[in-house]
Amino acid sequence: MSNCPSCSKKLSFLNLLKSSNPMRIKCSGCKEKITIKGFHAIIAALIVVPLSLVALTIGAQATGSGGAGLVVALLFGIVAEFIFYKLVLSGTVKSNLVSNEI
Repeated sequence: MSNCPSCSKKLSFLNLLKSSNPMRIKCSGCKEKITIKGFHAIIAALIVVPLSLVALTIGAQATGSGGAGLVVALLFGIVAEFIFYKLVLSGTVKSNLVSNEI
């Protein structure tokens, strides 16, 4: 479950990072919208947003500056996006991507 339903191009991590809405990712090949089923995206957001805030708070308290906390939260966000990407590719998070097997 990793290819665009229109042009069969494989979804890349960069496509997900460039997307302003993780529920609608544009294919870099044909600009088709790859949609994530709502329930799965909401659950992911409910997990990631509070954890990012905790990472930001812990990072700020540990270093005594908000800048380092921001870096920690940013790194956490990128890791969370990558995990979300892998879950989408594996089919665990439902989407309209199609299998690359014919």
